[in-house]
Amino acid sequence: FKRVGNPSSEYEQDNGDIGYFENFNNELLTDDRNDYRLDDFKETNISDLGDSEENVASTSFDLHLLQFRVREATVLLKEDLTSEYGKYYTQIFARSPNLLFQMNHVSKDRLLRKMMKKIIEALSTKTSEVPFTWVTAGSSAAAGHGNLFTQSKTYALEKMANKVFSTAGLNFIGKNYAMGGMDSGPELGMCMESIYGKDIDVLAWDFNMTDGRENWKISLWGARGASHPSRPIQVLLDGPGNRRGYRLKAFQRMENVGVGLFFMRNINYKPFIEMLPDSDKDSGLFEVPKSLKYLVCSGQYEAVGKSCTNHKYATLKLCPKSSGQTPWHPGWKHHQLEGRILAQFMISMLNKAVDKLVSMFTVSAGDMHDLEILNFGNNWKDKIDNEAWMGSASTLTKPYPYENKEVFKVVSNSFYRGNAICSSAMLPSDARYNGLVTGKKGIFGGDYDKGMRESHAQLRSEAADGNVSMTVVHSSNKANNACPKYGIRDYKDYYYIGKVEDDDVWHTRMFPSNAEYDAFSKGTVSTENFIMACLDICDREKKTCSERYVLDGDLASMYVDNKKVGKREKLGKCYLLFPSNGEVTWFSKGTKPGQYEIEVKLNNAGMFMRITSIVIVPFIA
Repeated sequence: FKRVGNPSSEYEQDNGDIGYFENFNNELLTDDRNDYRLDDFKETNISDLGDSEENVASTSFDLHLLQFRVREATVLLKEDLTSEYGKYYTQIFARSPNLLFQMNHVSKDRLLRKMMKKIIEALSTKTSEVPFTWVTAGSSAAAGHGNLFTQSKTYALEKMANKVFSTAGLNFIGKNYAMGGMDSGPELGMCMESIYGKDIDVLAWDFNMTDGRENWKISLWGARGASHPSRPIQVLLDGPGNRRGYRLKAFQRMENVGVGLFFMRNINYKPFIEMLPDSDKDSGLFEVPKSLKYLVCSGQYEAVGKSCTNHKYATLKLCPKSSGQTPWHPGWKHHQLEGRILAQFMISMLNKAVDKLVSMFTVSAGDMHDLEILNFGNNWKDKIDNEAWMGSASTLTKPYPYENKEVFKVVSNSFYRGNAICSSAMLPSDARYNGLVTGKKGIFGGDYDKGMRESHAQLRSEAADGNVSMTVVHSSNKANNACPKYGIRDYKDYYYIGKVEDDDVWHTRMFPSNAEYDAFSKGTVSTENFIMACLDICDREKKTCSERYVLDGDLASMYVDNKKVGKREKLGKCYLLFPSNGEVTWFSKGTKPGQYEIEVKLNNAGMFMRITSIVIVPFIA
């Protein structure tokens, strides 16, 4: 093809300044859809494109100017990193991509398409930056417990990546929605849309510390990510151990059926550690930059009992009583380095997306009408990927939990690809901040409706004249209270049900709420559904919560649309609610298919129930 005219010399770039890399795996992947250019769709009429998500204005654009700005910002960032890391810059940022990352060309194409669509949207709006959203999901180590919130890897990733993404009209948003003590499934996997949001571009799994050997959880997580309406690129941020091989294979199986993903080793990887200065062995510590000094001691990251331990955290000034500073939580230097390596990866992919957009266009400047036609090609390929996933999700090999294997077989097809609606009280959560749970909107890291104290909720229940609605209780504890402004921001809030003297008082709530239903219900809503409840029953006097309390049907009575819950089956840390031994699904009776009234009553004195999430999953045979 020929471009109209030549870009001026000021737009010439040195590709050596961009940390491009590719490290393909050996999986055989079918991708016979060739790349396309604008000319492939020139005969397409705009009226044939159908409804477009982008409101494309009739304005002009200059792709080469965009390319120059992105290149320039990337070069400036490299200079900043070189200044900070000195002689270690090349060892870390030039060698780490091939050492730590793995991404197949098919998934790379899917990520570049996602970026190109966002760039086209930014070119069309021109009035504001278009969000490009990265979500980190994981446990306390991923959340950054023990550090300031602004010292987490997600914060470091956002701060660095946005310096370049902003030059393409994109606002790189890093959402640190990791939660201490949580595994990936089934609760969080089934509540993705409610908790992490409806618009996710990249979704990172970082549950290495909590998922253990329960491989069914990561398979379910991957399937739920693939079924998410925004179809995010999935990232496996994995740690050391022999489980990594299976986890990667679980993700790669989905890569063959339309799902985009990439993998990053934990920077604990020995060959990477060996590239870094060792503070117990190197004599010239005065030459080591602050961000690397006392990161590695005696060949280990932040080694316990070594000089690294005393320099692991830096919270004293803002959080004198910061909690979570344990041997298994990474310190600020670990988070910063991992965040910056991830940012470098995303920036290199952005540069490739811009380059590909330029190469697919036959002119250096043009009308937005042409870009909409080009975006039609991107949407076309995305549609093929989505159809490939939805057509294979039911036949994909599914690992089963160690316990209640037969029960999971009953629900697995529905859980893998059904449009679940989750009502969760936990934080952080987009549904909470958007006011869908309590009716009041809030801001992550700012003001929001925190719910009630547990003692106040119990008094509220005891004072009720008739049935009482379940209220959200804030799970704040000593760890959360130690530094609420700068430290931990994840809370296992819950819907509260307390035992009261009046046996005629029931705690009730519609699940999902009307606001949640309007936000998350889709065309596939069904009157027949599975119901999963993630809950605890606790003894106030003994200060214990136990699954045997939940499975003991005499301690709590539960009704769904006036029908008694006859059986509870454990699934991970949650429970499937069944009408009886012979029935597994519930038929909703209200005007909104898939919405249920759930009523609960505690039968023993001193007991109370905490429900963190209720998930409604349409039945799929």
